[in-house]
Amino acid sequence: MPGAVRLKVAAIAALLDHGSFEHTEFSEAECFPFTGELKYVAADGKSYEVYRKPQTFFSIEPAGHLAVAAKKVMQAMGESVRAKHLETVVARFNLNGEVDTINTWLRLSDAADWFQSRNIDTGDCFGQLWDDEEKVFEAAATASDAIRLKLETPNAEPELAKVRAGANWDDVTNEKFMELMRENIALRNGGRRAVTADRPLKERERDTLLIIIAALCKDAGYDYTKAAKTAGMIHGTAAKMGVSIGESTIEGHLKRVLDALATRMK
Repeated sequence: MPGAVRLKVAAIAALLDHGSFEHTEFSEAECFPFTGELKYVAADGKSYEVYRKPQTFFSIEPAGHLAVAAKKVMQAMGESVRAKHLETVVARFNLNGEVDTINTWLRLSDAADWFQSRNIDTGDCFGQLWDDEEKVFEAAATASDAIRLKLETPNAEPELAKVRAGANWDDVTNEKFMELMRENIALRNGGRRAVTADRPLKERERDTLLIIIAALCKDAGYDYTKAAKTAGMIHGTAAKMGVSIGESTIEGHLKRVLDALATRMK
C-alpha cells in the first residue's frame, strides 16, 4: 500500500525497532519519550494512558546513544538521497546544502529497503507507520473517488448528490438502472418520454408537417393556396374546439406550404 514518511521519522523508528546501533543498546530512558505511555486527560476528567504515534517522532529530539545513532543514520540517508541511491517523494535542503530531515519525505518501502540493506531491522514502529499510512491512503482514495466520479460522469449530478449525502454508490446505480428499465417499459407500451425542453424543428421535419397540413386541408375541402381565406376558416374550426390560434399565425404557416411541396416534388 502506498505510503510516505519523513526522513527523520523513518530513521528514529528503524533505530527503535532495531534496539541498538554499532553494538550499543538504547536505554529505556532514551526510548521512553518515543515509545512510552502518555497520560491523556479527557473532557470528563478521566485520565487514560495512550501510546505516542510514530508520526510524531519528528517533533521529539532524541538523547544519549539514540541521539548519536539518529544523527549518523540521518547523515547516511542524506548522502544516499544526494547520490540518488535513495529516492524521495519530496526533497528539501537547508542553506548549507544539507538534506532537511523533517521536510524530506521518502516512500516507506524505499526507506525499509534502505535499512534492510544495512542490517537495521524494522519492526513494530515501522509496522505502525505502514498501518497508519494505509488509512491515510484509503481516506485520500475515497475523497478522490467523489471528484473523479464528478469529472468522469458530468451528467450524473443527481446520483453524485446522493453519494455525497452518504448513499452507497451501488444502491444509487441500481436505483438508476431500475428507473431506466421502467422508462423503457413505458415506451414499449406506447408511452412517451416527458418533454423537458423545446427542440427546434429541423428543416426536413418542418417541411413534413407543412405537407401533412396541405393533405389535411385538401381532404377537408380547404384551399391552402388561398392562405388568408383558409386561415380564417381554420381559425373558426379551432375556436369551436376551444383552441385559440391567431389567424396571422395560421396564414404564415399556410404560405410556407407551397415551398415545402416544391422541395419534396423536385
